[in-house]
Amino acid sequence: MEILNSILQMSLAGSFMFLILCLFKPFTKKTFSATWNYYMLFITLLIFIIPIASFVKLPQILKHKNYLSMQDKNTVVQQNYEKMLKSNDKSDEIRVLQGDGTLKPVSQSQVDLRQTSMVQKIMNRDMLLYLWILGVLILVIKETYVYISFYKKLKSISNIIEDESIIDVFETCKKKLTIYRKIILKECGGIKSPMITGILVPTITIPKMDHNLNKLEVILDHELIHFKRKDLWVKAIALLANIINWFNPIVYIIRNRINIICELSLDEQLIKNMDKSKRKYYGEIILELIEYSQSKSLSLGASVCKSRKEIETRLKNIVFFKKSKKIIVCISLMVTMIFTSTSLLASKTVFASNSDTAKSAKGAEFVVFVLNDGLYMSELKENNPIPLDKNEKIKLPKISKDGLYVAYTKEDDLYICNIDTREVIEVAKNVESYDWNNSGNLICSSKNAGMSMYNTNTKKLVDIISNEYNYFNINCDSKNKVYANKQLETTTDKGKTIKSIGIISYDLYTKEEKVILEGKEGNNKEIGEQYTASELFESIGSRPNVERISSDDKYMYVWNKPNAGSMSADMTEFAVYDLLNNKFIENNNMIALAYKDNISQNPVDSSIVAVNNGEYRDMYSNKTLGIFNIKTNQFTSLIPENQVSMTPDYSSDGKNIVYSGADALKDDMLQSSKNWESEPHYIYQVNTETKEITQITNNKSFDFMPKYLSENQILFVRKDGDSFGLWKTKDGVETKLADSLNFRSTSYTNTWYYGHYKTESVIDVYKNK
Repeated sequence: MEILNSILQMSLAGSFMFLILCLFKPFTKKTFSATWNYYMLFITLLIFIIPIASFVKLPQILKHKNYLSMQDKNTVVQQNYEKMLKSNDKSDEIRVLQGDGTLKPVSQSQVDLRQTSMVQKIMNRDMLLYLWILGVLILVIKETYVYISFYKKLKSISNIIEDESIIDVFETCKKKLTIYRKIILKECGGIKSPMITGILVPTITIPKMDHNLNKLEVILDHELIHFKRKDLWVKAIALLANIINWFNPIVYIIRNRINIICELSLDEQLIKNMDKSKRKYYGEIILELIEYSQSKSLSLGASVCKSRKEIETRLKNIVFFKKSKKIIVCISLMVTMIFTSTSLLASKTVFASNSDTAKSAKGAEFVVFVLNDGLYMSELKENNPIPLDKNEKIKLPKISKDGLYVAYTKEDDLYICNIDTREVIEVAKNVESYDWNNSGNLICSSKNAGMSMYNTNTKKLVDIISNEYNYFNINCDSKNKVYANKQLETTTDKGKTIKSIGIISYDLYTKEEKVILEGKEGNNKEIGEQYTASELFESIGSRPNVERISSDDKYMYVWNKPNAGSMSADMTEFAVYDLLNNKFIENNNMIALAYKDNISQNPVDSSIVAVNNGEYRDMYSNKTLGIFNIKTNQFTSLIPENQVSMTPDYSSDGKNIVYSGADALKDDMLQSSKNWESEPHYIYQVNTETKEITQITNNKSFDFMPKYLSENQILFVRKDGDSFGLWKTKDGVETKLADSLNFRSTSYTNTWYYGHYKTESVIDVYKNK
């Protein structure tokens, strides 16, 4: 369907261009030359076949919404959801959670109707594509048949000219026009006007008649200028545009008009250096050819004349010809740019409007998540998840930046699913890492096999780096750069060894790969019982790992891990790499656990990052939410000392942070780890300026992974017993969106580690920026 959308956009852009030319024709016809009009039609044809409008970027307006502070004590609607499920449970009944806390049954027929509507929508789109292909095939067959039939007939009744006088005139004309390519010269008694045919084997055919050498020179000049200007290529492009846009009547009009304008512009070029007497002589030759004018044109041929009306127009232009002034030429160039840009912007605006309408119908934001039996999505309206792919071994969903696709792994192989059509495509085997770039392409790596790029339009996977290295932690910026960790794994009789190369950048345009940040080898210096984090990292060494790229492409956030496997699970340095100045900003006092959901960038200022600070792998103690200022290299705590935090998320205005919080427990691994799961975890919001904390949820369960949504809504996960549900809350009213999220520690997602849940393995949220 992407192909059909591109064709429609090209057709719309070309139509806008032609309509603009028609609108200003009274002015342009009098002011500008026929050559200008000819090339404007040629530009219009190019717009019909080249997706130029896809490179046009419309300005985007970013809206930062202010999230209102909630009351300290929320009035939470007690929905008794679990109780109602246990009683009167009907496996074949679908129920939707209402705002008053009741579960309203929805008939199966309503669900079936929605599914049927989706199937019909997909079938209708496929039928349109098949219809377009059918139209293309019919026109190709028709044009091919017409051309081959004419060409065979022309070839059978024409002969190569051997008259030395005519050949001498022909060679003189070629030399005068600096044409050195071989061109066949023939004569034919079955045609009534000269013509040039054949793009690959150019042939000029003239009627078999008594030729005055002076007149013949003019006629040959005319046909040779057609060749030199590549007019046959223009006709071929017109035919291609006609085939691709067979459904658009405007293309048929352009194809006919460009043949006429072509002759007028060629007349201008031929007579521009003639005096009045020679122009008159040229006009007389045109008049003599009226009686030989043919009524039908060749698809890939160009002839001197076609109709009496055309001849009259040409004669007027010849008689009243005036050279264009330089100022007129400059104005014509400006008008060309204005007309072209206007048509492209108009078509882009129309398609952007349609796209926005489609997105509005679907919703500006949605969430994709893994349930126990497969991958689902929710439009965040009700407890009615939409299945995308059914399989018990799915994890790591990642939505494309345009919200059209979601990538995920299924049994360690990489797949993508079209959010709209639900089409599932296998991309790569044994995948290691992946991320979407702004062009809608998926950058991915398989284990020890370099890096590849999957194009969602062509549905092809292409290697961009071919080697035996392993690339992981792939992150794309908003332009053309890819960042990743690179390492070499080798297996010998002694076992497996890993050599870390560091963090690399790869430019998708220049195809250049370079190492921008390497690890540090330890100095093996002995340290005492009392040591700083800086001394420890210098002693054992460290290896940087890409976490993410800031939204403005200024910084790369890095987890700088110590060169010790078990120690890296207890402490990692949060560091920053300045991409603009190619500078590593190290901070040995900023220690945290290397989890993706342990940090959140301020969307207004990328130099401010919310970090869940604190060492040791257990989540029940020493985990403090605060903001880290990259410029000042300072960390400011935001929560009380007796509270621990996890999974922070910044509001879109950069003023508030929402997080999961609980009371800190004693540092007793056996007892505290057991109590951690049963202890209430609430969702809180903290104002970064006033440090005022607001409790959002009151249910005594394990609430975590809060995400800001539009209209003062907050999405979060609730663990209640052994069940994980997806919820949202607004102004104290909670709504359940999905059941049975696959956060179980024994499942394929394997998300749990010492009280922390790896949320990116199960959920990804799309927010339309």
